[in-house]
Amino acid sequence: DIDKQTLINTEEPSLKGNQVTRALDNHINGAHSSQIDDRDYLKTECGKSDDEIDRLWQLHDQYMSRYKDRTQKRLWGIISSNAFSNQEKDFQKRVYLNTSRFNH
Repeated sequence: DIDKQTLINTEEPSLKGNQVTRALDNHINGAHSSQIDDRDYLKTECGKSDDEIDRLWQLHDQYMSRYKDRTQKRLWGIISSNAFSNQEKDFQKRVYLNTSRFNH
């Protein structure tokens, strides 16, 4: 039985698995050095629309002060600030647009 006050998340992740891993790796190894690189990755590699990408940029990035250009959020920071993982999904990192906004 689930208590009637329990919030059940049925949202599909916007980014998951290899999409997250590659984005983090691309930031760490310097392949992506700007939001333009991140946007191109999201469009070409992840198949995200402009609207989905714009919604990602609305998420919290707690690492903005670390970037060369401190006026633009980065995909690495958004993933690092908002990714969820749990045992049921083999600890695979996932980013949810609506749930992440709810949590911040």
